[in-house]
Amino acid sequence: GPSVTDHRFFIVEKRDSATLLPIIQREEEVGSTIHSDEWRAYSNLSDQFFENMKKSSLM
Repeated sequence: GPSVTDHRFFIVEKRDSATLLPIIQREEEVGSTIHSDEWRAYSNLSDQFFENMKKSSLM
């Protein structure tokens, strides 16, 4: 059957781990995919916490 996709976006003042991690942990659901633009600070998040972070370059 058809799948339902929920896209959520968050505007944050800072993009560091201390700011992003609590938001991701609060909002992420089991089976979620997190998309990243490969900004260097995000690599630490994916290495330490998230197996399902997909990186894609924005052009």
